[in-house]
Amino acid sequence: MRTSAIPIAIVGAAAAANASTAVGCSGGLQILLARGTGEKLNSSIANRVAEGIIDRIPNSNLTSLDYPATFTKPPYTSSVDEGVNILKNALDSYHSSCPDGKIAGAQVSTYAFCGGNGTDSASPEVTKNVIAILEFGNPTHVANATYNRGNSTRDGIFALDRDAVKRCESLGDSLRSYCDTGDTYCDLGNVTGVHTSYFQRYTDETVDFVVSRYQNAGNQSSPTTSPTGPSTTGVGGSASATGDVGGSAPGLGPGNSGMLYTAPLAVWAFFQLL
Repeated sequence: MRTSAIPIAIVGAAAAANASTAVGCSGGLQILLARGTGEKLNSSIANRVAEGIIDRIPNSNLTSLDYPATFTKPPYTSSVDEGVNILKNALDSYHSSCPDGKIAGAQVSTYAFCGGNGTDSASPEVTKNVIAILEFGNPTHVANATYNRGNSTRDGIFALDRDAVKRCESLGDSLRSYCDTGDTYCDLGNVTGVHTSYFQRYTDETVDFVVSRYQNAGNQSSPTTSPTGPSTTGVGGSASATGDVGGSAPGLGPGNSGMLYTAPLAVWAFFQLL
């Protein structure tokens, strides 16, 4: 039985997409967010990263990916598979409509970008426009990978195979995967609080990283601290508005409200499950 994690994904682009399968083109970044398992649509704790980016990059939009995010009904593995497919379809659709658009993702599924464990990765035509990918507490973590951040030195419970790691490493500086010692899922540790603490410790750093990548990608509009009022829609389901930041953290594991999920981040793709 294949298991996988759905991280948060933020996609930044400069042109418009097909509204039926993706989102309208934004002048800044298009943010795709896949909540953690057990989180309500538009209420992911990862929203704080997306909101930080929106505050500094004008005309950015936030879209929540509407996938089950369940442990049962459907079962976790089916939920993850559906989420990965919805994410890849959204990326493909956006790139097709906006070929020059820049993409960023937070908590995006590693499987969507690197493949592995029986999953095909997104096409090179799409990944070449990805400017930033962020992951936090990803259970597919592999020690000593060049894209790692944090102080973990051990593999996660669903460690990627070597070929997938190589594909991740080929993404270069665009990918950062945060995992700290003691995390139950990405480090096989036994310190419960580590897995739910990444956004308290790394939000500012990751927002700065994404903004820097956006600027270096040739986007001339200067980031600002005055948000322009992002539009919000749903992908894979009915349209929806941005919700309040939830009380649980991304990743595979119990959140503050007793929910379990896995959450890797990309700029963006944000996401999770058990």
